[in-house]
Amino acid sequence: MKNRGILVFFSLVLLSLASETWAQDDAKVVAKWKHLDGVITLYSNGKINDPAGNHTWTLTNRSLVLRWKDAKAPGGFWVDTVTISPDGQTYKGTNQLNRPISGTLVKDAPAAKEVEKPVVVAKPPLPVPDPGVKPSGPAVAVSEDVWKVLQLVSLDYELNFKKVPRDHSLPPYTPLIASKSAGVREVAALSAKWEIDVWDLQKAFKNRVGAVEGFLKVPTPRPANAQPDPVQPETPAAVTAALAQAKRDGLLELFTKIEERVPEVEKEDGKVGKMSQTSADYYRTQLIVAQKQAALWARAEALAKAAANGDNTRGNDIEVKGVFEKGKTWGTVIVRNTSKTDLEHVTVTLLTPKKALPPGAPVLDFILGYAVGGADKPDPKDPKKVAAGVNLVGAVAQDRAFHEMPGQVFIHIPKLAPGAECEVRLFRSSAEFAQTVSAMYSVFAPGVSIAGKPLPGFDAEKSNKTPTAESVADSKDPLPKGTIWRGPVKWTQAGTPDLTRTAEITITARNDDKFKGVLKFFGNGANGNASDIVGTVADGTIKYELVGSNGKTGLLHTGTIKGVRIEVTYEEGGDKPRKSVTTLDRVPPGKK
Repeated sequence: MKNRGILVFFSLVLLSLASETWAQDDAKVVAKWKHLDGVITLYSNGKINDPAGNHTWTLTNRSLVLRWKDAKAPGGFWVDTVTISPDGQTYKGTNQLNRPISGTLVKDAPAAKEVEKPVVVAKPPLPVPDPGVKPSGPAVAVSEDVWKVLQLVSLDYELNFKKVPRDHSLPPYTPLIASKSAGVREVAALSAKWEIDVWDLQKAFKNRVGAVEGFLKVPTPRPANAQPDPVQPETPAAVTAALAQAKRDGLLELFTKIEERVPEVEKEDGKVGKMSQTSADYYRTQLIVAQKQAALWARAEALAKAAANGDNTRGNDIEVKGVFEKGKTWGTVIVRNTSKTDLEHVTVTLLTPKKALPPGAPVLDFILGYAVGGADKPDPKDPKKVAAGVNLVGAVAQDRAFHEMPGQVFIHIPKLAPGAECEVRLFRSSAEFAQTVSAMYSVFAPGVSIAGKPLPGFDAEKSNKTPTAESVADSKDPLPKGTIWRGPVKWTQAGTPDLTRTAEITITARNDDKFKGVLKFFGNGANGNASDIVGTVADGTIKYELVGSNGKTGLLHTGTIKGVRIEVTYEEGGDKPRKSVTTLDRVPPGKK
């Protein structure tokens, strides 16, 4: 129990450092480690051994980086990168020369001196409610079932650079379909049914491909390393029973009406007829599944809005913006908590109505279907030829209806910490963006109720007035997302000629002092070789490391950022010391 207490305290203090900077006079001892042949002390202001010293430490998840200032070290610092064990008692790793580093947590810290004050971890005082203010947040009585079902309905998103995948499992729906909340019961039933119905699209696709292969007698080419087709998971009996009860209670009527609106496919025989039938089946299923998802998200949004109770006392704590990635796709939407306190249970929806497609020609579609349907039906009076024509007309109309449906996104974030950012892709391609006419967003949470507001940046981009980096990012940010930095990098190594190339960094993500980017090299044998980078920028100092294919980071670059110029160095020791000096200038917006 004693060891567990030390670990819990250590973890809590480390987590607090993500959002708080300590002054030297207030620095507290976080932990003491037996490091190599001695004992080191980690302080809460990120210093080692001395709160005002030059040695520093940082922690990301369980990766602990120790930086020891030494003029003789490559780059002026010895850098130990170690991983803390799951139980928090040991760590192992290497320095930049790949020499092993290890340590053990000192479990019994020395007794405090009389002049020292003991470390006290106290809970912050609870705020005193203002009687004149409408209660929000935890004061609003909302069933936990609401948040559970909204999280299940949510799409994938990125939270502070980490992907949050959607949960497609069915068992969590069972208790929610029996919830005391009528809104939760309906959304849970619809969502569980939609998860099952999605497999109809997969089956329709396979049937369509099979019909074409059977007609042409040529199998579809498949790469040797292709993944096998997914197999539909078995629906748990408890979910089947819950959905059967939900149907009796009328909770699935919304989906039933959608299926009734899309005409059934005409049944045919013969090779050509089967191909026509399965093709029409595919487009019908595609439209039904899409319409069901739209209806499901509409119900889920109504539930999130009701949970917010119309209270918008914290509406100014949310910032939403769209970012245009020139030359790629339009559609990264960023949601940020600009306040100093957590925002709980944040639901974000996006809606992008589309332009109508050019008028079709149902008569010509029917004639074509009728003619093709006669390939294996010589009798001109055969009603199956008519069915083939009807199927083609329906398939074209259903595909048009599918592509004219508004683009939608629905995400639910259990907690958005102060300064935290959530990113979600609104469009997958520039073609999707080209079809749209507008974009609106809504945000609902306890204390937040924002409905149908225009997405910032959309109109400017739609009229080909691409927002500059300064207009979509904080003007105080020295390294805005979307900016490009370019310039020479010179390598020197003992015994080899100097090498100069052009380096280019594109900033792809920002969160407080952290950033992500893509580093490319050009010239002297390099032709756009790209690597992901992660780093920090604060108080004129910039640091970044390259991310390997295994997700591990290394090759630490350090330097300065002043206005529109970045200067960083990287050094390696060993038998053949190597050094690189990189000077990057910010590329003006709109310039290639």
